[in-house]
Amino acid sequence: MFFKAADIVKNLPSKGHANLQIVNLLHCDVRANTQNRTVTLKPCDRSKELMVIAPETVIVSVKTINCNNLSQSKNFSVAIGDRHWYNFVISYHNDEIFGQLLSQHKSIPPPGKATVCVAIIPRMEGKQFNVFIDENIILQNITSNNSKCAVINAGHFTMKIEWLDSSIIFASRNVVFGNRGVYTIVLTDSKDKKSNFSLVVYKDLEPKTVSMFWQIPQYVVITSGEILFSITGKLFFCFGIIFAGCGNY
Repeated sequence: MFFKAADIVKNLPSKGHANLQIVNLLHCDVRANTQNRTVTLKPCDRSKELMVIAPETVIVSVKTINCNNLSQSKNFSVAIGDRHWYNFVISYHNDEIFGQLLSQHKSIPPPGKATVCVAIIPRMEGKQFNVFIDENIILQNITSNNSKCAVINAGHFTMKIEWLDSSIIFASRNVVFGNRGVYTIVLTDSKDKKSNFSLVVYKDLEPKTVSMFWQIPQYVVITSGEILFSITGKLFFCFGIIFAGCGNY
């Protein structure tokens, strides 16, 4: 599923601060606390951006809520850099919570392009993956400790992640990458019994979707201005000829 995009504009954090966004990949509610900021997240949900003091080593406390097989609390220590954006992704495996800090990429891609960043959950440590868009490989040697990004053409695609040097497909899904959008894709455990893994997609930056019809008012204004100027200029010219002719008599 796609996360709902927050209606915010991502500005550069002020000096001495960083923006941290909590992402819950668990299938139950969690409560996360850091620097006296507390957020409660539903399954497959994410928080608004939290402004935290940086640079600093931040403690993120995570507690599950109403989880039958995953009732626990855990603290994670993460290093936050000054004037950076981060996602803190909460996942699990075998009734154990994992926390992963991902640096968000906020540089806007060129027109007609989109930036795609891929991250692997920590429990897949030691494995390497390749990322494909349709049949074209866009990222290689992705590991849980090495998230990577690629700039690709915007459009509709089938994304799949394969094990390195193998044709085994760990996960695949249809995706839509909008013009000049920035996306993060996380390979995580699936709640669907038919597959062990799934791809969760969410937006770091909204795509730039401006309709070409917005050019119509501009052409109307420009054309009207040219018409009015042309008529006014001809009137001045005619009056000038008339008065110049009268002055000769």
